[in-house]
Amino acid sequence: MDVARGALRRFGHLMIGMVAVGLAGCAAGPYDPSARPDLRAQVLGTETPVVDVDVLMLTPAMQTMLDTRVRPIESPRERLDAIQKMMFGEGALAIRYVAAATLTAAETFESRVGNCLSQTNLFVASARYVGLDAVYEVAQVRPTWDHAGQAILRYEHIVASGILRGSGAYVFDYLHQYAPGRSYM
Repeated sequence: MDVARGALRRFGHLMIGMVAVGLAGCAAGPYDPSARPDLRAQVLGTETPVVDVDVLMLTPAMQTMLDTRVRPIESPRERLDAIQKMMFGEGALAIRYVAAATLTAAETFESRVGNCLSQTNLFVASARYVGLDAVYEVAQVRPTWDHAGQAILRYEHIVASGILRGSGAYVFDYLHQYAPGRSYM
């Protein structure tokens, strides 16, 4: 019995020590990349700086298409429908699903391919440009797993959602297995 109590006491002291070390680590403050400008190069193995990318940037061609096909429409619900038709309709962009194509809105527009994140980027950028509320939302689905070399990949699903004046909430979901670019009210 004394041996068990001694072991529990040592375990308790060990746990208190681990918590104290953990708290001391937290007290160091948040990570500040400017404190170690060489860290990115060390991690990536390159001296080439990583360029920040605006995933929602619209090109002049994109703006022209939206100004012509969507912006003149008064009804928010009809604007939402017009964006979907622009992306997937007959004679429009006809974007195809490619799982490995994670692209910006502009790249998706130019290449006419993309996965759910790419297509959501294009949708969110387009919707915001024409004055619609649009945000990203991670869909609650069971993730799938794969691997590439020694990396393990976890695939999830992302959608766009928003509130339309006078129409309520909507969700834009690119489900390549079923139908391209549907919205639900």
